[in-house]
Amino acid sequence: DNTPRVYWYDHTSTETANGGTVVQSPYRSGRYLGQFGGITVMDFGAYGTGAPYQFDADAVQRAVASNPGKLFFPPGTYRVHEMVTIDSPVEIFGAGAGHTVIRPELGPAGTNYFYITSSDVAIRQLEIDGTGLPMNSYESKYAFKVGDGSNTYQNVELSGLTLRHWKFKGSGALTVNQKVGHCFYIDTVDNVTLENNVVDDASGSAVFAKQVDGLDVRDNRIHDAFWHPIHLEGGVLNFQITDNRVISDSAYGVYWGGAIDLITRHNQSLARNQYGLVRGNWMMGNYSYGGVMRVLSAEDLVIEDNVFVDLAEGSLVPVVYHGAPHYAYETEGLVGIRVDTFGAGVGQESGPCKNLTIQNNTFHAPTNATGSHKAVYLTNNHQSYRQPMEDVVVSDNRIYSARPEVSWASGVIFHGLNGGVEGVEVADNHVVVHAGPNKHYVVSGAIGFLANNAGGGVTD
Repeated sequence: DNTPRVYWYDHTSTETANGGTVVQSPYRSGRYLGQFGGITVMDFGAYGTGAPYQFDADAVQRAVASNPGKLFFPPGTYRVHEMVTIDSPVEIFGAGAGHTVIRPELGPAGTNYFYITSSDVAIRQLEIDGTGLPMNSYESKYAFKVGDGSNTYQNVELSGLTLRHWKFKGSGALTVNQKVGHCFYIDTVDNVTLENNVVDDASGSAVFAKQVDGLDVRDNRIHDAFWHPIHLEGGVLNFQITDNRVISDSAYGVYWGGAIDLITRHNQSLARNQYGLVRGNWMMGNYSYGGVMRVLSAEDLVIEDNVFVDLAEGSLVPVVYHGAPHYAYETEGLVGIRVDTFGAGVGQESGPCKNLTIQNNTFHAPTNATGSHKAVYLTNNHQSYRQPMEDVVVSDNRIYSARPEVSWASGVIFHGLNGGVEGVEVADNHVVVHAGPNKHYVVSGAIGFLANNAGGGVTD
């Protein structure tokens, strides 16, 4: 025990000794009981000095396993080189960023860092700092993995946390489906709150969620998360993504998906993302043509009062996609909100979006003109059953362009493609577009409706 404290001896106590708050004498029966206003990781042997060879993982795990109810990390730097498993209800808290700092000294192997397999868990006011650590990894690494993907847990809060330089990745350049470092990974957990967290420099997503009923992502600050900063993989119901700030300073931009990525995969074991509100978020910086905000195969969704500002398309540095360099950035242009369909074989869960409202958003034109930029782009592609996108409202949006070299080429575009769009309302939008200075930058119209084939019209 590295914490000075006062103990009193209870000769009648038979409590299980834990090496911290309950100590068994080697000379007599009974227990020495520590007197303290709460339980800290120091009670179980944590050093918190950050000094070489003073590792804290074992002490932290013993503290968590003691079922403390509330567990405090005092100010200090903790060297935690192994996974910490949280499998019973607990509230863990520190003294805040810059005061309680955890160093994730992980090697190439290993997946989870804080692994939560319990209901009723809250973790608050800790900083995890991976500055200077080796990045190469055999496996994806999750700073906070919540849920095991099979059992359903509920009531988890992660708030006031700071994650810096969570940059683990496979060897070589970042690629699609490569091993990356996700910060908050949530799988099969209901009623989850992610609030007032800071993510700075991650190779994966800041938030990755699937199979969640009740998700509240609010007031987070995300800077340079390379792989979909906020990503809902599918099966997420009754969610709110509100008042977040997402910034990408990386020269090549966020890869493929956008700052907020609502995508139901073609894996039909996952239900559609449904009953969602995306409100009051600010998206700034460099992104890829996949869209600053991307919605694929979702239903009953309201996107309102968001701001897209200081945007730029990522550089033309190729990234590997399905084993080959991919230069799509060069000709596609940037999209503010992209709505599409995922999966060539559309079944019950994936398929076109339905009941979608896009209103009161503000789009400032990208600062570069390498492609044909679109503020709102709704298309129904990548399917074989030709099901229509249905019931879409686009209203009261402000789409601004300063001059030809800083302009949207298109304001609102409906592109029927394979499945078509039915039930469209476009009203009271303010749109300014300009013709641009190069051959890729052609005005498609302030508001446009296109059909590519017999199954892809825009009607009603």
